[in-house]
Amino acid sequence: MTLQIAFAPLELEPKEFTAGDTIRVTFTFKYTVGVDVTITLQAVPYQYRLGILDRIGASAGTKELRLASASDETVQESIDFTLAGISSGTYGLMVEVLGTNYGSKADGVLIVAGTPDMFSSMMPMLMMLMMLGMVMPMMQGMGGEETE
Repeated sequence: MTLQIAFAPLELEPKEFTAGDTIRVTFTFKYTVGVDVTITLQAVPYQYRLGILDRIGASAGTKELRLASASDETVQESIDFTLAGISSGTYGLMVEVLGTNYGSKADGVLIVAGTPDMFSSMMPMLMMLMMLGMVMPMMQGMGGEETE
């Protein structure tokens, strides 16, 4: 069985989102396959970290698609995914066929704003612990002296 897929380039304009938003990406591809086959498509945001493409797996959306035996068939599909496990920043978007080298990506099209980073989301809890650390020694001193 030979599967050949050609994705049209993802031509997207940068757009601003917030963590938790659900995004629908629509894409077109052509395929040629000799027998019916089922493929799994994935849409996932990514960033380059230290020069390596890092997929934000918590946000990945997947969809199984059955391709009928055909030569030079064009398909338009869409996948929904939710921005989860993601912090503020600019991300690319990739649509790919899992387990293959087929796919398309667009750099810098998802701008995620307004999500707290880990430190600022933990700040209230850290402040409470610091206050307890200061209050507890005073509370122990107020208990009075025990006599034998």
